[in-house]
Amino acid sequence: MRKIQYVCCLIGVFFTLWACQDDEPAVTPKPEGIIYGIVMDKAGNVYKTLTIGRQTWLAENFRYRLEDGDATAQVTYGESYSQANKAVLEGNDMNAYRSFCGNWYGQEFLLYLREQLFAAYEEGRLVTAASTLSGRVSSFSIPYLLDNNQYTVDKDELLLIWDDAVNHYLKVDKAYLEQYGYLYSHEGALRAVQEGAPEGYHLPTDAEWMMLERQLGMNPEELEGLENWRGTVGDLLKPGEQGIGFDALYGGAAVYALSMQNNSRYVNKGEGAYFWSSDEVVVSDSLSNGIVRNLSCYHAGIRRMTTRLVNTEGTIRPSYSVRLVKVEN
Repeated sequence: MRKIQYVCCLIGVFFTLWACQDDEPAVTPKPEGIIYGIVMDKAGNVYKTLTIGRQTWLAENFRYRLEDGDATAQVTYGESYSQANKAVLEGNDMNAYRSFCGNWYGQEFLLYLREQLFAAYEEGRLVTAASTLSGRVSSFSIPYLLDNNQYTVDKDELLLIWDDAVNHYLKVDKAYLEQYGYLYSHEGALRAVQEGAPEGYHLPTDAEWMMLERQLGMNPEELEGLENWRGTVGDLLKPGEQGIGFDALYGGAAVYALSMQNNSRYVNKGEGAYFWSSDEVVVSDSLSNGIVRNLSCYHAGIRRMTTRLVNTEGTIRPSYSVRLVKVEN
């Protein structure tokens, strides 16, 4: 009896191991012949690149800042869409500035600005007494004071302190920018590429994304899928040993549908990566949607999705990361 039980146990272990082996996820093979390099945009930002087939892709997210860019064109994750107040802070209307400083948001801005002024004075970075500056900044912006030839001995340091205070108020996340690049609206992406892209690079078309997906091994029958996860080659675009060096980071985005659903302008940081294509899908005579590629830490595929290009006034436009491509003929 014991011998029979022992044999049955061995058979059970064999089938368990066989079943577990069968459940292991298949590892997608990497394409061969990938070439790596670097390239610089017109603002001097340097990016890693990878060449696969006839395509050379940025292996980092685009982070070029438009010369006249604002939150309708480019943002960092969580950035406030405070265009009216930003215009006040960057403008020369000191009556509007004083009015801003008198409200709750302005008081919050002034508190941070004054803290930075006192810290700089105590550290010896300012010649002008912080107590003097602290009293004046509730009536006049630092750029306005400098433009009127006041406190120019501290000009460089004061401008740094001012820019930091404005970025802090608008929640501009410089650490995010360094790691993930900008999130661009569709219009902002097209403008940024035209103004600052490295020579020969452009915003990829939907067909050029499909060309990459085919090179990675996606089944041609899945390429046209829309609003669903296609294939299992998405892992090749992610960081890590399985990836090919494309290094799609989970920077999240301002996603129209999810933003409305979650009552938050920004979603899925640490979970999802979203990249624009240049193409649009015509919905009606007055409405077109953009096409975006989505990668997720929860899926091995690549989602091809549509998105609003512009939503209601006063909220963040749908904004996603940008990867550029250059295609050899």
